[in-house]
Amino acid sequence: TYEDAGARSAEQFIALLADAKYDIPINDVAGLKGRFVSVDVEQSPSNAGRENTTAARYYGTFYSYAVCNWIKTVTTKLPGLIPLLYTFPAVYGSYLAIAEPEAYACLHGMPVWVARTFGTGWEAIRETDPAHCTGSSSICNTDRLVQKLCEIEGGNRCIIHQYTHRGTAIAV
Repeated sequence: TYEDAGARSAEQFIALLADAKYDIPINDVAGLKGRFVSVDVEQSPSNAGRENTTAARYYGTFYSYAVCNWIKTVTTKLPGLIPLLYTFPAVYGSYLAIAEPEAYACLHGMPVWVARTFGTGWEAIRETDPAHCTGSSSICNTDRLVQKLCEIEGGNRCIIHQYTHRGTAIAV
């Protein structure tokens, strides 16, 4: 099952951490202090963008179960860690946010590190002219997904980077 896959991945993480004899340091990120571990959630199905809503919901549900079980396993065996969800607006908005509520429950309210870049790695910097939001602007779609992801009751749960983290797009 997807829950089992999440637990297996968590056990591998715990073993690698123990083998490396690495103690995760305490950090202060945007006023939240603790021992953070980033859960990289950026996979999308091979037919991304071409699947129907039902298929996307199933994918989001299965992915959520795996991620939530990873979090449960790691935080049970390594208490004191603060999981930080690392994801892209499109992965979250297109799959995780539409997962079945019981699958998604553990992700609601947890801190999120948003990779606010386009799929090409270029920055998704918001344009100042609102006219760019006519039609299906990918920047505006990104804006909407970031808003849906970050705004929760009681504030904003996101840390956002807007640089390409995949290396240089061009070299001069």
